[in-house]
Amino acid sequence: MRLVGGPRVLDGRRWLHDPSAGRLLVALRQTRTCSLDDLRGHCHDRRAAEEIAAGWVVVAYVATGRPRRVRAPLYRYHSSLTLVAGRDPRGGWTVEPGPASLGATAGPPSAHVAETTPEPSTWTHLEDGIDRAAHRFHRIAVLLPDGPLAERARTTQAAVDASVADATRLCAVGASIAPDWQPGGAGDEAAALVARVTALVGTIDEATVELVRLHLELGEPGVPAESLALLAEAVAELGPGHQRGDQDDVRNNRDRH
Repeated sequence: MRLVGGPRVLDGRRWLHDPSAGRLLVALRQTRTCSLDDLRGHCHDRRAAEEIAAGWVVVAYVATGRPRRVRAPLYRYHSSLTLVAGRDPRGGWTVEPGPASLGATAGPPSAHVAETTPEPSTWTHLEDGIDRAAHRFHRIAVLLPDGPLAERARTTQAAVDASVADATRLCAVGASIAPDWQPGGAGDEAAALVARVTALVGTIDEATVELVRLHLELGEPGVPAESLALLAEAVAELGPGHQRGDQDDVRNNRDRH
């Protein structure tokens, strides 16, 4: 395809496009470029999504002219947009195009912005805990080989996604009705929301422990020591309530190998 106008750093580069959409979005940071979907793949948690949103812009091109078989499609520069970090429908973090950018490229956020960031609220801390629990689950789920156990993990994945979406929704409710609430403070509704979110995080952690047990069922023939070490690390992150029995299983499997 041919790009007309826009940042010069994009000149001469090839891009995949969706003819039906009639628009091309390219993520840009100084001289680095990638597709918006690739950028979203790095939004593992709030911090990663906000750093991406602060450091990148999206350059939008629109299709122009009639489509012809013998000529490359022509896309003309339309605008440069900022990125906004937020939750996707499943409760995970992503970035979406936002208002127009003042500059054609982006760079690292300034130190002044970092210094003026407000102290995270109770609800922000709870959301961070949700993200950590979901990330632990995903780390273990992707290690399962294809087969019946992987199918069971995919079924559990839907339940974990639902728990993440519910927990983040409840945090949003709490931030709306009691933005400054602190543990031990007044407000029965806020305390009830915190308890519900905490229970959902516990449900995600229980699902992670079940995945660890599935891995241990595969540990008989010969499990690489590196994989067992990673499982032990993941179980340790869940806290003392889950560690003892599962760490003993991990240690026994490691000794056998």
